[in-house]
Amino acid sequence: MKILKILFVLIFVFVYSFNTFAATADLQVMAGSWQEVLILGEVCSKIDNDVWLVKVNFVFPQTKKLFVFKNMKIIVNGLEKYWLKSTGKSADGITIGEKYFLSLSESKDVKGYDVMYSPIKVNGDNYWDVDVVNEIDKQNKILVEHREPGLAVWQIFINSGGKERMHSFNFNKDGDVYWKGNKIYPEDLYSKQCLDELRQKELKNVKNRKAINTTSGFLLFSILILMFKRKIQINK
Repeated sequence: MKILKILFVLIFVFVYSFNTFAATADLQVMAGSWQEVLILGEVCSKIDNDVWLVKVNFVFPQTKKLFVFKNMKIIVNGLEKYWLKSTGKSADGITIGEKYFLSLSESKDVKGYDVMYSPIKVNGDNYWDVDVVNEIDKQNKILVEHREPGLAVWQIFINSGGKERMHSFNFNKDGDVYWKGNKIYPEDLYSKQCLDELRQKELKNVKNRKAINTTSGFLLFSILILMFKRKIQINK
């Protein structure tokens, strides 16, 4: 009986430690301390065994590397290994043209970046409207119970451009996930409405930023023209 109690305590400690670590990893990815680069990327080609050329589609503000920007191509190592590991090895391997949410850090051993956190497959081109793809082993109940609620959280995080972080979410004992008081998992019509509102808000923000950049560029150009004309007049 005493041995059984000891085993129970050890199992509890192990499970608690695992879940705490997982939660800590999620928190650190969202905070930017888990990796050096956080992006949405598209697989362009296979360079070598599990070495891939990936085009950057969006750079999240959690990225620490200065020279990582949209449309540049980077080398990613170990993408397929981590993808199959995170899906229970039931999904297909990496295919050219697929897009992923990637947590990366510069490799210390080879050229390029190593995968630091489970890749998440997405559909779409813009961060504010991409859909997270749910490809997990439906036969593995534990994996489903742990990954599906997490995917709901990552959906919000990605569509917000990395602004909605872990402190915005709550999890209850029934496995439901809430974002700012709105249930986002399991998904229903109301949760879809919340997601649509977030996407519309982000699209509006993107348009506003473009308008500001255009106006700023025009003003800067006008100032340079005036300075140039002033210089010519002085020289005369």
